[in-house]
Amino acid sequence: MTAMNDTYIAWALYTGPSDVTPLWKNSRWIMGQWVGANADTSPEQIKIDIDERISYLVKTFLQARDESVHAHIATTRHWFVIPEFFFHCRQGPYPEVAIDNKYPYEYICSKLKDEIAKLSTELNNEVWLFCIGSVLTCNEPNISEFLSSGRVEERQNALNKEIAGLNITNRLDSLTHGPRIKAFSYLSMGGPVSKTEKHIDDLMIHFRANPLCIVRNRGTLFVRDKKCVRCFGYEKQNESTVDLTMGTLDADGMLSHGGMITEWMAGYPSISIYEGDKNTKAAPLAARMSVPYINRSKNDLLQIGVEICLDHRLKRLRRTVGMTKENGAAADNRPLAIQLIPSGGMQILDASVSSGVDGVIFNCDGCDPILTEYNENGEPVIQDSGTFKKITCGVYASSAQTMVRLEKPYYSHSQLAFRYGDQEIPGYDNAKGTKNVNAATCNDPQSLSPSNPHLDAYDTAKRIPVNCINGQLLYPAGLGELHLYGKSKG
Repeated sequence: MTAMNDTYIAWALYTGPSDVTPLWKNSRWIMGQWVGANADTSPEQIKIDIDERISYLVKTFLQARDESVHAHIATTRHWFVIPEFFFHCRQGPYPEVAIDNKYPYEYICSKLKDEIAKLSTELNNEVWLFCIGSVLTCNEPNISEFLSSGRVEERQNALNKEIAGLNITNRLDSLTHGPRIKAFSYLSMGGPVSKTEKHIDDLMIHFRANPLCIVRNRGTLFVRDKKCVRCFGYEKQNESTVDLTMGTLDADGMLSHGGMITEWMAGYPSISIYEGDKNTKAAPLAARMSVPYINRSKNDLLQIGVEICLDHRLKRLRRTVGMTKENGAAADNRPLAIQLIPSGGMQILDASVSSGVDGVIFNCDGCDPILTEYNENGEPVIQDSGTFKKITCGVYASSAQTMVRLEKPYYSHSQLAFRYGDQEIPGYDNAKGTKNVNAATCNDPQSLSPSNPHLDAYDTAKRIPVNCINGQLLYPAGLGELHLYGKSKG
């Protein structure tokens, strides 16, 4: 049931918009520009964008596989995880257009399944699990027509009216502000909030409660063994304030949609975990999945959970620990063998760890650095690039971080952690809130020399530059690097 001898590979590349800038200093609303290979949103151009991303994905995976083999790593299964937002276009979410008779998400899943199946010769009898981060889509077939509508113009004008009242110093400060530290600052901005800033926040709350279009953030876990390739979908439940941008500033300093679907237009569909979060035929995009035959045994069901970014902070998987049919759930939500966190601004949090005894927690992030400590002014101390093993946010983890410095730093990172101890964590009690039991990841979370034999048996992450070139056409900071976590033979 455990995955303590597996190899874990993260593709650490920046997948967010270019030139991310808060709307005002310390604002939780950000501006930025998505990049993509599509010239417009016709089916032909969207296919070009998707096919190019898939091409990079397959080439980079093959490099990762070769690096793993050359490192002589002994393993039973291999995991390859990429960040949230890997699949998007210049407009942010893909439009609802048909490509080869399939909508973008379905087209991506079908094409990737075929591409993985074609690798049967290269992969021999190896077991691989691919977590493709996420795919942004929307329900608008003609994004240009939608953006030119009176409804969009009305909202843009209402926002600009409020923005015009912002203190000019506060606005100018934001334009030189560093990259957004999303994982830990959007819930507690700090500092005084002006009357105008509150008006904008209130207006955004109203807009997001009344979306003009629906955006979905979905991904797929592909499971490849010697017999076949299986697919398990999942969908993000909680929309962050940075999943889309607020747009861009025009030449007059006014907010513009910039040709993109923005936060003030869109909303996520409602997803309930009232009856649990088990991935079944009735709930094919739920976060918990039982993967059959992964160890060539019909009775061995590997319990996997996938949380996209903010879902982890809000304890989506943790909240369903212990939910069973006996207690009214639609299906049994069994302890997880592995908890995957593909994200765009998140790291592993102790209060959100949901894996069972000896379980694994693996995070692959495409937007933010790992926050490890703060200086005397309360500002985060950020390591540019490198590897380290230490406790961060109460979690003992082996971590690797990538930083690319362009007009400002662009970050990505990965983390690997294991459950510690022989006791299952109890079911979550909403009434207890922060007083719920957290799952331990080391012998002593207060220790200066923590230990966990499962994690300590792994080598320090190996950082490997990606061989592909010209990634800036799709990703602002290029194609980043691979982070390889494994055990050497011998």
